[in-house]
Amino acid sequence: MTAAEIAAVPDPDPVFDLDKVIDEREPAKPFTFKFDGELYSLPARPDMLAAAALEGERLDEGFRLLLGTDQYARIQASEKVFDDVALVAMMTAYEKHIGENLGESEASATSSRNTAKR
Repeated sequence: MTAAEIAAVPDPDPVFDLDKVIDEREPAKPFTFKFDGELYSLPARPDMLAAAALEGERLDEGFRLLLGTDQYARIQASEKVFDDVALVAMMTAYEKHIGENLGESEASATSSRNTAKR
């Protein structure tokens, strides 16, 4: 068998190299927003757990996962209330930035109460 014939034979157990796909994609910029004078950053591509929480209308959990532990603690410690209006405005801008819809378009009263800090 020639080298060309060997190369033409399909691999009997092909492995999809997801690492290669991730490494070769074009880099994207994180989304940055300001709240109560502080800067916060959301990932350029949301983690699938955060996206699933947001799509499942668990806004508080999705938002916490997007922000990460340190940023979430900072935003919760703020004197200013991060209310439903702030959440909807920020998520609308974030979705536009990443080019996809991550959940409900308007915060529900229940999920907003969980997100807002009193």
